[in-house]
This record gives sequence, C-alpha cells and structure tokens, in this order.
Amino acid sequence: MSFAAERESLAAPLVAAWDFETTPVAWPGMDFTPPDRTGDRSNPATWVEWIPDWSGSDYHDFGGGRFVQGVIECRVYVEPVAGGDFQHRTLIDALESAYTGQDTSALIFRVQEAMPSALITQHDWLRQDWILPFWRDE
Repeated sequence: MSFAAERESLAAPLVAAWDFETTPVAWPGMDFTPPDRTGDRSNPATWVEWIPDWSGSDYHDFGGGRFVQGVIECRVYVEPVAGGDFQHRTLIDALESAYTGQDTSALIFRVQEAMPSALITQHDWLRQDWILPFWRDE
C-alpha cells in the first residue's frame, strides 16, 4: 500500500463521520485558515488538525508480510472563551466514535490505547491532542 493510499484509508473513518460544518479539519499539505472566533461561550470556534505520523513507527518484514506502526495525531483547537476541557472532551469523544469499529483486514485502529494530552495554549487557541495508534499489515 502506498503512503497516499494509506493516508486515505487512515482518514476515511473521520471523513465518513465528521461534521465539517461545525468543526473544520486541517489536512496535511492543504491550505487551511482557522475559523473566525465567535466570542460566544455557548458556540466557540473549533477546528481539528489531522496528522498521520510514521516518524516513530516500526517497520517489520515477517516472512514476506510487512507490518507498520504509526499514530494519527488529532490536535483539537477551541476558542479560549469556551468551557475549555468540556468542549475538547466532546470533540475527542467524537473522534473516538469515528474510529471505533473501523478496523479493516489490513488496518487496525488501536482506539482503546488512544489518549488525550494535557490542555495547552497555542497561538491564542486552547489545544488538546488525541493520539491514535494504528497498525497496518500487508
């Protein structure tokens, strides 16, 4: 499987389940402008940066078959006027739901091992990462 095909396969569960109108997604290599801030605590601006990462992965060849490990890093951004952790957790729960049960014969999403990071401030946005490990067999 090429990296382009693998990236499409990794994104497919999110593409199928996500509400892009409410929370846009910044995809690698594509132009993106974060949404305008609303200033409204009940309806804060939100967006997600989706990054597949093979840099820390292992690549093994077992008897002619290949095994690749990596992670999908989903960086969840919420406008600071929001309730902070509550809004991040709502979006992380939606990410988890999108990937739960979406394994294929060649691609395993290890949702049970995914963990959110600590909440930080980055460029005047509140950011929390959700790191989803995956395996791919060929």
